[in-house]
Amino acid sequence: MKILLILIIITFNMLVTTACDKTRHNGTIKRLDNSLITINKVDSLVNFYMREANVTGLSLSIITNNELAYIKSYGYKNKINHTELTENSIMSGASFSKLVFAYIVSSLAENNLIDLDKPLYKYLDKPIYDFEEFADLKNDSRWKEITARHCLSHSTGFPNSRYFNRDHKLEIFFKPGSNTAYSGEGFSFLQLVIEEITGVSLEELAQKIVFEPLKMTNSSYLSLKNLNEGYASGHNILEDTYGLQFNSNAGAGGSLQTTIIDFSKFILHLMDKNNERLVKRIISPSIRIKKKNQFPSLSFEETDRYNSVNLSYGLGCVVMDTKIGRAFLKEGHGMGFQNYTISFPEVGSSIILMSNSDNAELIFKYLLEDIIKDNFTLWEWEGYIPYDKLSKESIGRYLYDIIVMDSIDNAINTYRKIKESKLKDRFIFDEAELNNLGYQLVKEGKMEDAIKLFIINVEEYPKSANVYDSLAEAYSLIGKIDLAIKYYEKSIELNGNSKSSNTLEKLKVLIRSTK
Repeated sequence: MKILLILIIITFNMLVTTACDKTRHNGTIKRLDNSLITINKVDSLVNFYMREANVTGLSLSIITNNELAYIKSYGYKNKINHTELTENSIMSGASFSKLVFAYIVSSLAENNLIDLDKPLYKYLDKPIYDFEEFADLKNDSRWKEITARHCLSHSTGFPNSRYFNRDHKLEIFFKPGSNTAYSGEGFSFLQLVIEEITGVSLEELAQKIVFEPLKMTNSSYLSLKNLNEGYASGHNILEDTYGLQFNSNAGAGGSLQTTIIDFSKFILHLMDKNNERLVKRIISPSIRIKKKNQFPSLSFEETDRYNSVNLSYGLGCVVMDTKIGRAFLKEGHGMGFQNYTISFPEVGSSIILMSNSDNAELIFKYLLEDIIKDNFTLWEWEGYIPYDKLSKESIGRYLYDIIVMDSIDNAINTYRKIKESKLKDRFIFDEAELNNLGYQLVKEGKMEDAIKLFIINVEEYPKSANVYDSLAEAYSLIGKIDLAIKYYEKSIELNGNSKSSNTLEKLKVLIRSTK
């Protein structure tokens, strides 16, 4: 029965068009204010901003009058190897994944295979906490309130990722549907339910409902095999390459691999008037957004600044009302990859930006405004602060993301390189940065990683009693008493035997424990 139902969906989605075979611009592109910009000017702007902000590679697609007007790639696929980025280079779609998944779920809803507002537990044969991934929810019954709409509109109450939460445990932070908090966890929750309902994997659903009908031949929620030469490498803010990361598990929230050509086909499909009913389901407001900024996800600082545009989450996207009609947009942010797209269906215009550089978001505001006259994107809410307007940020917070998504060794290597580069002035460097980050890792039980940071801090600030105290405490927590005693003694020495009663007491306890 389940396979039969999927066949219905496949038939439903065969009625698609793929209008991405050629561009139509005649040397100029119509912008949102109806003015024209030349192709040469577009190239000049992209190259200028990429050079100014050290953006390694970027692919650009522009849609006007519901047709592909322009598509081009700039810069490097891999800077170390000096290989050029092309329109066929496979890139991480990151959270572009969410919009594609929302389309899949909306297609299922169109065929009455799921009710977006029905509690998801009613589709399961056992409690959600019986699935290992969601075992943490056993003592919080609010999971029974979660619907598909909550998952797709970031209103489940889940954090963005449990790995940024204490002890890496999944929690619900507010009543589902009562507020918003951007959440990849919500998409994982819904993915599980969808796969249970259909008996089909996300990758198979995506291929049958989206990729095959739209001829997105270089797209997948899994890493495409035998195409290593087709992958773009991600680059950090120093333009060093990250290693290629392959997805062995499909993730609705972020594992999409795609090209600028393929994703343009998908956006063109959403803009097609023949799909208006389905797309309306996706881009209709599901819940108003009152947050001052989209990130951090669980920040609850509110504002009425965006009331005039009715800023809301649709399904898998953000929607807002502008003077040229409803706009829907989606970001994609991952290690070494930064993407953005915004579409205006009523005037048939879209732009897609895909980059394999951690610096790309520094130029998004200027590219959007200068190329298509997009003055609608809420760049402050998105956090797209331009490269020439940056204020200093915490080096500790920057390194934490690298530790979570990659490794402590990569974070330390990046720290050292940044301190020796012209990017040093972008960050706050003081002993508290690494110390606070180290204690965060201690709280998470990552003792060896914390000790590596504390050692670096001792090297950086050898005259600080506090950094030796922190290193000693970490060693004591893992039972390396001799080292703990050594560094507590150094801390007391640097303190001049004053203001160190607490440290002295810790030292005495450790010395007694060795007798």
